[in-house]
Amino acid sequence: MLSKIIKTLLCITAMLYSLFFCFSLYHKVTDYQINNQKISYYNTQEDHNNLDLNNEYIGYLEIPKIALKRGFYDIKSPLNDVNKNIYYLKESYLNDHNSMIILAAHRGNSSVSFFDKLDRLDIGAKITLSIYNETYSYRLSDIYDELKDGDVNIYHNKSRHALILITCNKYKKKYQTIYVSYREDD
Repeated sequence: MLSKIIKTLLCITAMLYSLFFCFSLYHKVTDYQINNQKISYYNTQEDHNNLDLNNEYIGYLEIPKIALKRGFYDIKSPLNDVNKNIYYLKESYLNDHNSMIILAAHRGNSSVSFFDKLDRLDIGAKITLSIYNETYSYRLSDIYDELKDGDVNIYHNKSRHALILITCNKYKKKYQTIYVSYREDD
């Protein structure tokens, strides 16, 4: 009897885990990512102190080709949740020399499927990111798939400013698609 209860609890836990994580957002940082670089999230401490983390967007993502314009919240905000909004990953960093902003969102047909049309983008598509009162233009440079296994490798040129978008793969259920863009002024 006890073993049936344990098996049932394990099964329920596995189901909840797979439902909660449509794709792997909580991943280890690999050699292809940050590699011990200093992470700075805010332009100044004053900028961060003045943020209302509960209800103010810190930035907007705009992709004209798919008519997407959506705000996102600070990493520490309770609204920075992939099940509610575009998710701003804590592994992101923003500085003058290079930066890597990572945003993720669901695809599909729910009210939070903000990245549903990303598969319509072609290499060279224009993407605009406004963050902390600065606006940057990016061009899509690479699109690739990764197995949803709890980790995601982000391959990008570390000497350039990168914007990374991640969502579930539309056709391969066990994969996620990574869209890599670079700032136009690089």
